[in-house]
Amino acid sequence: MALRISVRGWLTIITLILLAIVIFLAWPEIVKAWNLAGKINLWILALLIPVQLFSYYATGGMIFSYLRSKGDLKDVSHVRMTRIALELNFVNHILPSGGAAGFSYLGWLLTKFKVAVGRTTMAQI
Repeated sequence: MALRISVRGWLTIITLILLAIVIFLAWPEIVKAWNLAGKINLWILALLIPVQLFSYYATGGMIFSYLRSKGDLKDVSHVRMTRIALELNFVNHILPSGGAAGFSYLGWLLTKFKVAVGRTTMAQI
């Protein structure tokens, strides 16, 4: 009985191999970062969390205030908008494509709220 691996399985295997190569090649930097971690001021690190959350809230406010002024997203809460802004930031960092991934993602996501893709793109611009 032959073992059949799906395309997704092959992608997972290739990704794990590439991850192992990156870790192997970057190991001296990983050790250096681990040693420097003891010098971190934990209070300042803890303050970064609310600052980042406020940043996502403000980003969501800018994008969604434009969309609301155009008559869209009237029933979406500020908490939901902040979550969408956080998702948008995550997509832009995971897929570094100069923001193109974020444009596509937000356009796709806001079609669920009946917002035109062109209007979503203008909101980000």
